[in-house]
Amino acid sequence: MADYERYHGIVLRALITELYSTGAHIKAEDAHGVVNSFVISGKIGLYIKHSTKRLSPWTFGFTEDHMAELDLLSDHSTESFVCLVCGYDGFLTLNMGEVKQLMEAKGSDHSLSIHVKRRKRHNYSVGGRNKLERTKPQGFPTEMLQAITN
Repeated sequence: MADYERYHGIVLRALITELYSTGAHIKAEDAHGVVNSFVISGKIGLYIKHSTKRLSPWTFGFTEDHMAELDLLSDHSTESFVCLVCGYDGFLTLNMGEVKQLMEAKGSDHSLSIHVKRRKRHNYSVGGRNKLERTKPQGFPTEMLQAITN
């Protein structure tokens, strides 16, 4: 089993637990030979990225291929989200507006680097070229879960 499968499993188990009684279904999207993207109930896109680092801070790099996969996911869904799995600490979810706010240019390409920090028993602080004003809690945002069930 590949590392990414274990980390994706953390997110997918949490999603199934949240939605098991709603009749939601999950479809895998394979853009580049590795399944990182999922479409939930035909409308919500979910992209999962992980860091194997044990402790904060965690860094998540997105290449141009990853960004293209996010664009493709957005094309197949009405709303898209990115889950960042922080080792065995937990995961947080960003909406695409937050991801775009965090974009960090590296040279002439359009890659993205997201940095996540968390103090014990606190929410996650998230930064890139810009920093999110608010910290993010573990798990899925209510807006995402409501969009799936509506």
